[in-house]
Parts: sequence; structure tokens; C-alpha cells
Amino acid sequence: FLAIFGFGVLKFAAIGLATATALYFNTYVFDLSAKQIAVLALEAVTAATLAAPLAPKFSRRLGKKRTAMLMAFGGIVITLSPLVLTYFDLFLRPGDSLLVPALLLVGTFGGGMIAISLINTSSMLADVVDDYAVRTGRHASGVFFSASSFMQQCSAALGVFVAGLVLSASGFPEKAEPSQVSRAAELSLIAHYVPTVLALWLVGVLILLFYDIDQVRHRSNVDRLRALAAEKRAREEENLGLDPATR
Repeated sequence: FLAIFGFGVLKFAAIGLATATALYFNTYVFDLSAKQIAVLALEAVTAATLAAPLAPKFSRRLGKKRTAMLMAFGGIVITLSPLVLTYFDLFLRPGDSLLVPALLLVGTFGGGMIAISLINTSSMLADVVDDYAVRTGRHASGVFFSASSFMQQCSAALGVFVAGLVLSASGFPEKAEPSQVSRAAELSLIAHYVPTVLALWLVGVLILLFYDIDQVRHRSNVDRLRALAAEKRAREEENLGLDPATR
């Protein structure tokens, strides 16, 4: 649980950072209009549509932990690629007709991979609940999931705080018109943002290495819980005086 919790703190802080700075990049770096930014909001839907059927397939093939780690790192690399390419002047320029479709495509695949990671870590938390029940005999799913929910809220707020630090450190001007922001200011924002968000994801992925419930252990836990439930039902039926032959 602590491995998932540590990964979650950094993961949701990174997501909060990305959400808080997205408007800056779309407005000042890519020079998008309000309508174009609204179109990019569709990537949340397209990414989720892509992730939902693929998450269990990757989980069965690679295992939950490996899927969560690989998809998280791969997703953030893809998501950051437009900014990195823009920094080196290798990406589509503002005003290009292919800019919005390209950003939407990148957001769909990168966001989809991150969504697959999120789905698998949620499933891993459910496995922790089963493991804890086998070890202690107590089913504390409410405690684990409420702690996870609290962590998400706090980490998202932490991400907004980090976004303020990034903007301040980059020297980005306040309340500036897009035409008044220099190329140097845009590059400074990219140079401060990319390493920060990448570090949050990378350290989080490394923390997830400490999660040690694999498929074999989880199946053993499920079988054990089923056996305990069967024993409990048998005792209850015996106390009620039911004939075992009629069960």
C-alpha cells in the first residue's frame, strides 16, 4: 500500500502540475484559440476510450505492476514530446493546420497510456485489500480506498503549488498577452516544466518497484479468502442446524 501511496502522491502531483500549466502552453507556446483549446479537451474522452479495453489485456500479458510502470513512463514521454520538439524547433509551428490534430493525437495516445497505468494501480490497491485480509483476517477496504482518495485530493493541490513554483522559477510574465511573451520566456517555461514533471513520474515509478504482490500471490490470496468464506458459511449453517446434505 505504501508503494502505491508513494507512487500516487507523485503521480497526481504531476497530473495537477500538467493540468495547471496546460493553458499556458496552449495559449502562449502553441498560440491556440479558445475553440482549438476546447477541441483538445476531447483528448480526455478519446484517451479513456482507448484505455478501457486495453488495460485488462496489458495486465494479463505483463502483470499489473509492470503495466502500471511501463505505461506511466511511456505515456509521459509521449505527452511531453511536443514540448521537447518545440524547444528544439522541430515541432509544428503555431498556425499550422495540423497542429491541433497532432496535439490531439499525442494527447490521446499519451493520455491513454497514463489512464491504463491508473486503472492498473487501482486494481493493485484492490489486491492489497485482499492481501491484508488474508494476513489479518480483517477486510479494511474502506480504510485503504479512503486513504487513496484523500491522497489524490492532496496531491492534486500539491501539483498546483508546484506549477506556481515552475512559473516563478522560469520567470514567466504575469497576465501577459500572447504577442507580448518572448520566445525566451516560452523556452524557459518548457525548460523548467519538462524536467520537473518527468522527475515526478520517474521517481513515482521507481517507488512502485517496492510493490510485491504478483499474480501467483494474488491468486493464492483469492483462493484463501474463498476457503475462509466457505468455512464461515459452513459454521453458520451448522449453528442453524442445517443438514449438510441439503446445502
